[in-house]
Amino acid sequence: MGGEWVGRWVFKTRHYDGRRDGLLMDSAEQTATSSSTVGSTAGGGRGRYLLGCVLVVAMGVGLSKLLATAGLLPFIFGIVGVFFFMLVGLLLAAIMYRFGRDIAPLPRSLVIGSIVVLTLAITGGTVFFEYLSLVDNAAEEVLRVNDLNPRERQQREMVVRMRQQIEDYWRSEHGFGGPIGYVAWAAGGSAFQIGPADGRKRQVVHPQGGLKWLLRGLISFAALGWAVWAQVYPLHRAQQQRNEPKTEGPKPPE
Repeated sequence: MGGEWVGRWVFKTRHYDGRRDGLLMDSAEQTATSSSTVGSTAGGGRGRYLLGCVLVVAMGVGLSKLLATAGLLPFIFGIVGVFFFMLVGLLLAAIMYRFGRDIAPLPRSLVIGSIVVLTLAITGGTVFFEYLSLVDNAAEEVLRVNDLNPRERQQREMVVRMRQQIEDYWRSEHGFGGPIGYVAWAAGGSAFQIGPADGRKRQVVHPQGGLKWLLRGLISFAALGWAVWAQVYPLHRAQQQRNEPKTEGPKPPE
């Protein structure tokens, strides 16, 4: 009788321990599974965020062609164009924020890096398209003052020569051609003439040359950077808790 009672007690104890160990193993497995799921989700989410950044940067470079027109307008209209820099920054940053919202918080270095890349891409694209527009417009204007149509195919060679004269002036005066030479010339505010040897010349002068161009550029790009920063930087902070239904865990054995 005593042996039978002891045997039942041992069986119940082992049975209970087995249930307890099983619950502990299930909990550990659930934790490991949850951790691996969170890790894979975070990795996939960051990849999606980076892909979104690439798409937004491409959109920003495309829109910078429109923003470049503000740099070739008279100063008062160029200052009004600062609003469009801010608007473009807010719109593109809002798209970037949506790509990272569901996986916040993101590493601060990643967030800051994406802000810097987008701002520099739009800034560089704007300056580059300013440069192309000014060179093309100045070269075609030379043909117009000489009563020639720059759109005619036989006049394309002369347009190319006028562009080359602009590049040669920048190299001789500032040491560089291309966008770098354009920036140095625009910041200096100097003027020069181009044209055929046996025809009329045209003076090339920047509508915002000198301090006005620098001031307008600094304000525009500062507004752009602020707009992007204000929208994207909060992604490095912890995500706010959402109102999701709470799920109860397994109940302990009675």
